[in-house]
Amino acid sequence: MPHDDTFTRLRDPEKPGQISPAANAELEQSLLGSILFANRVYEQFADILRPHHFSVAVHGRIYEATARLIDRGEQANPITLKLLFDQDGALQDIGGSEYLARLAANAVTLINGQFYARQIIELANRRVVAEAGQVLVEDALRNDLDRSVSDMLEDFDRHTVEIDGGHESNAPKPIGSGIDAALASVERIYKHGSSLGIQSRLVDLDRKLGGLQPSDLIVVGGRPSMGKTAAVMGIAYAAARDGHSVLIFSLEMPEEQLMARLLGAGAGVSAQDQRRGPISRDQRQLLIEEGERLRPLPLWIDDTGNATVALIRRRSLRHKRQRGLGLILIDYLQLVRGYGENRVQEVSSVSRDLKALAKELDVPVVAAAQLSRALEIRPDKRPLLSDLRDSGTIEQDADVIIFLFREEYYLERQQPSRQPSESDDAFSEKYDRWTKQLARVHGIAELIIAKNRQGETGIVKVQFDAARTRFRDLAKWEPQ
Repeated sequence: MPHDDTFTRLRDPEKPGQISPAANAELEQSLLGSILFANRVYEQFADILRPHHFSVAVHGRIYEATARLIDRGEQANPITLKLLFDQDGALQDIGGSEYLARLAANAVTLINGQFYARQIIELANRRVVAEAGQVLVEDALRNDLDRSVSDMLEDFDRHTVEIDGGHESNAPKPIGSGIDAALASVERIYKHGSSLGIQSRLVDLDRKLGGLQPSDLIVVGGRPSMGKTAAVMGIAYAAARDGHSVLIFSLEMPEEQLMARLLGAGAGVSAQDQRRGPISRDQRQLLIEEGERLRPLPLWIDDTGNATVALIRRRSLRHKRQRGLGLILIDYLQLVRGYGENRVQEVSSVSRDLKALAKELDVPVVAAAQLSRALEIRPDKRPLLSDLRDSGTIEQDADVIIFLFREEYYLERQQPSRQPSESDDAFSEKYDRWTKQLARVHGIAELIIAKNRQGETGIVKVQFDAARTRFRDLAKWEPQ
């Protein structure tokens, strides 16, 4: 672990009057060695650490080659990197492939690799400031009356802009650019006749939300069996049918099971029939035909378990470059690995980073979320914002929060039983009252819009076909 004097500015003994660059080659070696020893460490800082942050140039090239292999889903180690560096003279000067082997052999397990990566970035930023400051000092001492102090400071700012991300898009913008963007959106809606947000094809929900808007984080929360996966897959299907490129990160369910659900929802064949059988010839044909309808849709599934936001970000960026990207779906939020000293901090980091991802890629990010068991003990089991599990910051970070609630699910589990002292008439009356209540809510789900940063909240009632795991408008409901 680096000492506190890592960041001290020391005079370079070989160059009087010069300041030695802020650097820590041992820290860089430790970080590279930990990646080569266990590639999963890379996920902790892949979204913030870049090759140019390394003070030793060859370390930056090792990091870049390592990241390229890991991003392709390949193993990065001294053996797989050997061919890449056999002709690298700088690496040969410090020991060639044996140097890579030593890095891995001397690796120290990094519990919080992001902390070490941030120290390397801090040192890199200090080098940028030191270099720009050196130029500023030389300019100020030079007897050049044609260069004003404002010119010198402007050059200093230009040299250090990369510390803020190196992108002019991060700089403040004049009010006019924002007005032009807002009016362009109004013009598109005026010509189209309605919002251009991605439609869920649930009419009342789309009317309230105006569709799913770019840069929004939309959280779909519910307890088990409420239909979270069915809801996000329904949104994915609707978006893909409208031509939007959809990328789904399924952290809980493998691709095959997810596709079986989507096939069943479209073909009208229950998941239970698909799992257990028997399947009739007609059902088989319906599933085959639905598969052919789904096949050309711009919909991709990544079922990598235990994913981090960094991994989701990298694969989303690559997907956007290669195929375009209109919508990201995550099932579900609490399964994404974050960082922090406890579970609350970890989930908070995930929700915060997913919102940042939506803003960076300018696409809606829809994340299913598990709710706390606490609501199960309340008489009214409709979810509240406080029921969002493991983190209060989900409520802050999300632009839209939709809760799924099915009263039918809870009523089914309250089937009355006959008490020993109860008369036939009393039990019959109680049982009839229960069946009427059950009939009233049969097949009906509530989509509770608990938060909508840009619009109205409220409850949208839809039909939920539990056997076929699909949501539909009530007007389209045909009882089975």
